[in-house]
Amino acid sequence: MMSLRPPGGRALALVIAPREPDHGPSGFLRRCFHLSEAEEEVALCLADGLDTEEIASLRQVSRNTIRNQIQSVLTKLGARNRGDVVRIVSQVPRKG
Repeated sequence: MMSLRPPGGRALALVIAPREPDHGPSGFLRRCFHLSEAEEEVALCLADGLDTEEIASLRQVSRNTIRNQIQSVLTKLGARNRGDVVRIVSQVPRKG
């Protein structure tokens, strides 16, 4: 079990069933936070230090699309800012 503490002092406990295969962060954020695939990719890009322009270029979409997806990620993760997103995503184990 892994515990993440989002802003506001609320606690979030994540329990991973041992029967589920470990695919690293891919899909994990989607399942736990109900993110779309695009939102998960944006969250991972933010955690890697990319800015809005870089993410838009990488994903070949407009900056406005990325801004909207970032806002959705913030809401779904209960985060107040990008730093909170980075902190939450950095606590998710990555295969490597």
